[in-house]
Parts: sequence; structure tokens; C-alpha cells
Amino acid sequence: MKFVFLVASALSLLACGSEYSQLEPVDLSLYKSPPAQDVNVLVKYQTRLAIPPGWKFVRRDHEPSENNGIKTADLFKFNDGIDNVYGRVEYTVLDLGGNRIAPDKLGKVFTEELLTNVSEKTLRQTYIDGEESYIVTGKDNEKGWDFVAALVPEDNAFNQLQLLSNPGYLRANMPLAYRIFSSYKYEPKGAGERKIAGNVSFRCMDGAWYWLDDWNVANISGYFVTDDAEKETPIAALGLASTEYTSIQTLQAAFKDFNETVVGPEFDAEIPVGNSSYPVKGIATKNEKGFLSTYYLFQAAGRSHLVVVIYKEGDASFAPSELHTQWTVMNDTLRKYFYL
Repeated sequence: MKFVFLVASALSLLACGSEYSQLEPVDLSLYKSPPAQDVNVLVKYQTRLAIPPGWKFVRRDHEPSENNGIKTADLFKFNDGIDNVYGRVEYTVLDLGGNRIAPDKLGKVFTEELLTNVSEKTLRQTYIDGEESYIVTGKDNEKGWDFVAALVPEDNAFNQLQLLSNPGYLRANMPLAYRIFSSYKYEPKGAGERKIAGNVSFRCMDGAWYWLDDWNVANISGYFVTDDAEKETPIAALGLASTEYTSIQTLQAAFKDFNETVVGPEFDAEIPVGNSSYPVKGIATKNEKGFLSTYYLFQAAGRSHLVVVIYKEGDASFAPSELHTQWTVMNDTLRKYFYL
């Protein structure tokens, strides 16, 4: 649900007659895991969130919007992969004349005025990332879904961490929502991270590269990153994943599903990942949009891993099998921003 609401509501922070129950505060520190134990983590748009193992992050599907001075942006989405729980992180900026949002008023107005299609509402205070915050629960009137949201104020803006589930699921599993909410952290500008248990991890603190989307198809589980537009590297995207495929021959079975055609023979190479280098088997493909993808398959930590380098045809003057020797930017990026 979007936060396109009357400016008068935002400015006056008035209440109306929508009923809700005020519950006792909840201490989210009882549900918080040490950062090292979070195994499914994303940092994007200065927002850190950890979700349960096996869940997926999804890129936002529309650009930020503005209505009557209220600016709203979906930062990213996530789900459990089995169509039971859906979540998203949304950032809303209010026109309050430079004033800071009062957390208790935000919780009250959000619950009373904004959730017009939610019933059986409750509100409780908590602290998230050191800030007074509020958790709202209820039932979606149209489909009966469970609704749970955390509201985290930030000056004249607020973050909404929202979860929807099949009827009764979240209400019976509130610790799951609390663990997700407790993982939220405001990160420095330029920070980016994607960590999945058993996969090559990504971490960037200089804004040069950032997470693009998760990659979950045909026995492949990972993510894509891309460079900041100002860097102007020839690489359109890098994909990092663990995979059930153990050879280039078996991997080629997936290319049809990707709408890609093999454009050269299998080759041997060696590429860096973090502080180590790995012998790899490579193969290149081309899709109908004129993008080439060079896949590198290697073994590490008892698993098969994939690195794919995607670039526009014509941006390299040499064969795909020579990327690892010709493109310094590829090797430097894999060394600096990725680790096993």
C-alpha cells in the first residue's frame, strides 16, 4: 500500500476514529542475532536488512514518486520463495517544514489514518537501530492476509518495513517478524552488501558497485551487482552464485531457459575472488539483445560456484575466453569487493 495521503494528515498529525489496541512495548534486542550470524543480508540505499535463510531479495519495480510534497520510494522487496510471506522496505519523506517526526505521533497517525483497509489493528512501541519505533499489526480486509509493519523515523522521513502473509501465519510466528525488524540498520552512504550462506559474498563501501537483483533460476542461487553509472566500466553486470551444476556441459542445459546461445568453445582459465585465485572452466553466450555473458564455473569450499560477466557486444575487442587476461577492471573488482 502506498503512502499517498493528505498533507493535512502529515502536517497536523491529527487522529480520527479508526480503532486499534495499544499493546505493551516489545524488546527487539531479545530477537536480534549478532551480525556475524546473519547469513542472508542485503545493504542497499543505506539500509541493512537480514531475512531468513532461503528467502530472496527482489529489486524494486518502479521509481520513486511524489504527491503533494510527499516523496515515497520502494527500496527493495523480499519473499520466502514459496508465496507465503512477502515483504518490502519503503522510505517516505514528509513536508514538515524542516521539523522532525515525533515517533509516537507517527505510529498513531499511521495506524489510525493510513491503514484504512486493515482491521484488528494493534500498535506497540519498540526500539530499532537505537531509534524509538513502532510495530503495527492487523488483518488485510480484502484478502484476510496478516499485516505487520515496523515504522522507523528518520528526521522528517520514516522507513516502513512491511510484511504480508497468508492468513494466520505471521500472527502465529511473530518472532520471525521481530528478527527481521531487529536486523534493520542505517548504513553509510555508498555502502553495499549481499551475503548468502554458502555463496561468494559481496561488500562495497565506496559506492562503486551495488546489488542489482537476486538470481534464482535453474539450479542457480545468487545475485547480480552492477557498477555506479559514473564509473563507466564496460561491465553491465556481474553475477555470483552457487549452483548444482558441476560441469560446463550440464550448465549449458540452462542456457535455453536464459534465451542465450553458446558462441564459443569451452575454455580453461584462472580468476581471482577476494584474496584467492581459482582454476575455472569457462563458456560464453549471447542473447537476442546483443549482450555477451562469459560464465566461469569453479569449485570452492565443497560447492560449485558461478561467476558471470555480462557486457555489450562490441565493448570488448577480444574473445570472451581472454576476458580474464585483458580486463583489469574485472579482476580488480573480483579481488576488491568479493570474498568466500
